[in-house]
Amino acid sequence: MESPFLLYAGEFDSQDGAKTQEAWLRGMEFEGSREFWSQSRQVYWNSNPTTAVGGYWRESPYFTFLTVPKAGHFVPNNNYWASWNFLNDYIQHQALQCHAADGNCETTTTKCTYMNNCSSHGTCQTNGTCACENGWKGADCATATTDLVDGDFKILQSYGPKYWSFTK
Repeated sequence: MESPFLLYAGEFDSQDGAKTQEAWLRGMEFEGSREFWSQSRQVYWNSNPTTAVGGYWRESPYFTFLTVPKAGHFVPNNNYWASWNFLNDYIQHQALQCHAADGNCETTTTKCTYMNNCSSHGTCQTNGTCACENGWKGADCATATTDLVDGDFKILQSYGPKYWSFTK
């Protein structure tokens, strides 16, 4: 008999929180792990008592990984309503449910929009991140990079802060 389970962590828990659990999970090989990490996290909306963000989650056939914002080690104490809602989902449905008013908990389109649709120098991936074309870098592919070759040098001058990117 298979039983789905929920693995969750408060974003402010520095020892056993989302950062350390995610690193631990990324080191594990499991069936479907590539697909699990390539999907965009969904927003978990609280529906009770009011609508608010209760977390961010990814789901595999075996488990769900949820990061709870504004919570530390004691997630149920720090974010009671998020805890109540996601435990209620697991008791009633054995999985998290989308409680968004419009029924859409996906973030890919929004992330692509915020990434300026990769600044016309890349392609927005299915998880909402940009894959930049050669010669471009940055989360939104907006930073031009200069390719350096052996014996090549560049003289650059700036008045005030300026960032440059080089590749070899």
